[in-house]
Amino acid sequence: MGRSNKACTAAHTELAILTKHDSPEDNNLANAYSNVGYALLSVYKAAEGIKYLDTAVAMARAHAEPACYREYNIDRFLRNRGRCRQQMKQFDQARRDFLEAEYFQAKIHGPDSHYDGETKHERAKLAAAQGNLLLAAQLSSEAQALVSTGKPTHASVMAALYRRGCVAMLQGSAAADDDDTALQHLEKALVIYRINEPHRGNGGESARVQWRISQIWERKGRREEAGRLREEAERVKTELLATGDYAVVGGDEEAGWDALVGLLYR
Repeated sequence: MGRSNKACTAAHTELAILTKHDSPEDNNLANAYSNVGYALLSVYKAAEGIKYLDTAVAMARAHAEPACYREYNIDRFLRNRGRCRQQMKQFDQARRDFLEAEYFQAKIHGPDSHYDGETKHERAKLAAAQGNLLLAAQLSSEAQALVSTGKPTHASVMAALYRRGCVAMLQGSAAADDDDTALQHLEKALVIYRINEPHRGNGGESARVQWRISQIWERKGRREEAGRLREEAERVKTELLATGDYAVVGGDEEAGWDALVGLLYR
């Protein structure tokens, strides 16, 4: 839900309990290590989180196939470590983790599962960070198709639409038509955000997409509309950060808005 500070506390508590009571070879313990790494990543402490994710992956790798994927959530551990490495800008290593996660996903869940969409979403972000916008657009489109199956208003669909909008905005720096495409994706995402908002507990997701849309209006010279949207988004952001539940990220505007959103849906 984006309440990453609370998630860190809970994840560390879980690991402390399981360390005392579970077998060193137990998947629950490996999950707990992965959860701590994931929670630290969500508060932008990837350098701290990576060691926990390395431990989770190593626990699974201590067993040959098929035990490593039948008895452990190795695909999840690899996705989380890939996310961590991506935040650390270790892009080649992140890509290897994501591709290996896809390998195990197919064995665990079959082809074209929801988890394939989740990993393609991460790979789309990775491709965009490396400047490969055509690949990023392709992967984000494939991610949306996969996560939408049977779940048209799932949070992962919002995330995929948001990412498609972001990629189109990057492409739009050279073509105005791409800004229009970005706006279409972002407005669809906003509709789903607002449908889900009452039971998701906060307006952080809507605020983030409003901030993005305000950037498009600004680029189009529609400053009044841009200002109105940004002001509303900033109001929500200020209220959420005042709770102390959300990570405060300095020096990176995009990360500051992403911190309002659960890590899976950034």
